[in-house]
Amino acid sequence: YMAEQAQFEAELKAAKARYSDCVSENTEAVTALRKVMERRRDIGTMYKAQNESVGMGWGRGQREETSFAAEANTLKKSIVQQEAQLQGLVQEINSLRSRSFDVYTVDGADVNYQ
Repeated sequence: YMAEQAQFEAELKAAKARYSDCVSENTEAVTALRKVMERRRDIGTMYKAQNESVGMGWGRGQREETSFAAEANTLKKSIVQQEAQLQGLVQEINSLRSRSFDVYTVDGADVNYQ
């Protein structure tokens, strides 16, 4: 019983640690995506001003736009994967928690441990 309790606590602790790591990664990816979108907007504004004044820089602006779109898409994909991973970890933690409420019989007495 004690060994089982220790095993359970170790599993729950590991799942919570993975969840915490995944939340951190997700936060970093969301922040990175926000920065890409801000840079994209700022550069777009700069090129728009240049294009209106000089009529040049459009090709470079298009290349930048393509690279921003690629970077943003990569970040979006990893955010979607992380969110799926978070859902899986939430389910894992919940199922571990529900297991902790199982009733064990020790020497004929019902013991509900958590």
